[in-house]
Amino acid sequence: GAVWYTAQAQGAVGRLDPRSGKTERVPLGNGSAPHGVIVGPDGAAWITDGGLNAIVRVDSKTLAIARFPLPKDRQNANLNTAVFDKRGHLWFTGQGGIYGELDPGSGSMRVFNAPRGPGAYGICVTPDGSLYFASLAGS
Repeated sequence: GAVWYTAQAQGAVGRLDPRSGKTERVPLGNGSAPHGVIVGPDGAAWITDGGLNAIVRVDSKTLAIARFPLPKDRQNANLNTAVFDKRGHLWFTGQGGIYGELDPGSGSMRVFNAPRGPGAYGICVTPDGSLYFASLAGS
């Protein structure tokens, strides 16, 4: 399959076909600064974009872009890492002191304050469905 990567300084994501070596560049819009990218259960690329302060979805077939902006009261979240849970919800972190959940089906988003404030970074879901995130501010 394809390998997705972010080009933060260019405000884009890219897709590499390892067999052919062909790459495709997908600009995400003015102000974009994509950080993390993962492939979702739907096969699309899902990006945490700190510049847009949004989760961005890129359709793997059409390369169409959909943006899911964070609520207006959660500006400058400095989005970092994302993971999908068993329900297909996307969980994400932001070094600005947040973590959140996006339901891709409905587009609804919930954003929470990280317990230790700024520094929320890596995030994972365990086999039993528990959610953990790492913080640059300590455990």
